[in-house]
Amino acid sequence: MSKGTYNQKHSKPFDYDKIANGKIDFATAGLFPSIYRGLTQNISPENALNIAEYILAMKTETNLSDMYRTTIIQILSLLSRFSKNKSFAHMTRDESLVYLDSIRKPDMLDPLHKWIGTYNLKRTILLRFFKWLYFPNEEPKRRKIPAVIENIPMLKRREQSTYKPTDLWTLDDDLLFLKYCPNKRDSCYTQFLGIQVADHMRS
Repeated sequence: MSKGTYNQKHSKPFDYDKIANGKIDFATAGLFPSIYRGLTQNISPENALNIAEYILAMKTETNLSDMYRTTIIQILSLLSRFSKNKSFAHMTRDESLVYLDSIRKPDMLDPLHKWIGTYNLKRTILLRFFKWLYFPNEEPKRRKIPAVIENIPMLKRREQSTYKPTDLWTLDDDLLFLKYCPNKRDSCYTQFLGIQVADHMRS
């Protein structure tokens, strides 16, 4: 049905732009204005509406936090711009891979391979989004993996941890924290943790 077409039950035509804008408003409600701008600027109306409708569906299916909602909108908006606003419904697996592979960094720039965490996060968000896009009326657990995201596995990081010994607090750092910590519970926990670490190092 085209914009402005009459519906049998109504005497006035639907304003589809208004409906789409309303969904985008609901999807970004309570978030920073930059998130709304990112969803409405330099992105096709079709893809923006798909993202908004997905967010609204997610809010119904899960207890979606504002932080995760922000992350989803940012990643999917970036995907749309990266693919030159090609319709999500027409994207291919190769295009999904090119988008994900753009996150990779050489060892010289990222020796601890922190980019792998970003890759896996984006891969997970794309997987859930495209499963919803192709099977919106199915229960989340029953949604199949569409070809656009099929056989794209999670990546394993070589390192057990991205933290270096120099990232850990020194005794001076602990004492400085205890001196200015306003919360007695946090202070007590920090002292207890320090004792446990010291005992472990002596054993």
